[in-house]
Amino acid sequence: IPSIETKYGTMIRGLASNDGTWELKDKTDTIVGTSDWLIIAGSGIAHPRWSATFGGEPPLIEAEKYNPDPKLKEALDAIATQQVSPVLTIFFSFSGPIARQWLSLDYSVLDVKGSSVLSRVMVQGGNTDVECSADEEWCSVVVHSTEGFALNNQGVYGKSSSAARVAGVASNASLEDSLIQKMITALTDM
Repeated sequence: IPSIETKYGTMIRGLASNDGTWELKDKTDTIVGTSDWLIIAGSGIAHPRWSATFGGEPPLIEAEKYNPDPKLKEALDAIATQQVSPVLTIFFSFSGPIARQWLSLDYSVLDVKGSSVLSRVMVQGGNTDVECSADEEWCSVVVHSTEGFALNNQGVYGKSSSAARVAGVASNASLEDSLIQKMITALTDM
């Protein structure tokens, strides 16, 4: 849509509503954009868990305090009650014969039972072209931790995660590598 301009790569750390116009601010409190409408596509900037990850008050909660709006306050109160079940995930992909091995498994979603580390393994991919060779096969695999494993390892963010890339959240890389290894070991042991 021509009247909508998209911008990526800048984390919005603050919001303000002035005379019906929204101001979007970065971590230095510099206005990086203005708009007549604000569309929130996720609860992150409105949920109290923002503070644990990024520090400070969630931007939409802070904005509502300076410009009280009963409908927005009602929505924020409802969002604050939402609970999450955290998981750590590993994403990887394969092609050729290794992909064919994964694709030949008897599942696309496996709910893992009896593991303290893994809760689910998902496999997706293939090649819809019946003329393709085995070397052209591909798949993606996503490995989910259990909630307990994730809760025991809070505060670890992937070095390529959006929290690290956009927000600059620091994480212990050696701990991240150790957790990945534990999850891969649990997958291998299945």
